[in-house]
Amino acid sequence: MENEYRILPTMEHYTCIVNMLSKAGMIDEAYGFVSKRKPLDSEPSVLRALLQACLVHRNARIGEIVAKRLIDLEPGNARNFVVLMEIYQNAGRLVEVEKEKKTMRDRGLSC
Repeated sequence: MENEYRILPTMEHYTCIVNMLSKAGMIDEAYGFVSKRKPLDSEPSVLRALLQACLVHRNARIGEIVAKRLIDLEPGNARNFVVLMEIYQNAGRLVEVEKEKKTMRDRGLSC
């Protein structure tokens, strides 16, 4: 993109790529794309797009990793916990759902 069109990619470009891969069900590829680009693994908008795709496509393995990263970046954002609990719920991991509920209560967060 930079060499051919002389356009420097922005975070919006990267988020769009993650969205396209995710909507196509290519969660592993989207996660690989994010993991290989250091600024992306700290960008909440990119991570939220990937997390939502993990929920839709029921990918608990990557969803858990992404949610934990988002929670580290945004410890006061209850939505990250809620999506993680939904992923756990869909995977039948009810013990983890209860742990996350407790963590939210301990942090003073509500749904």
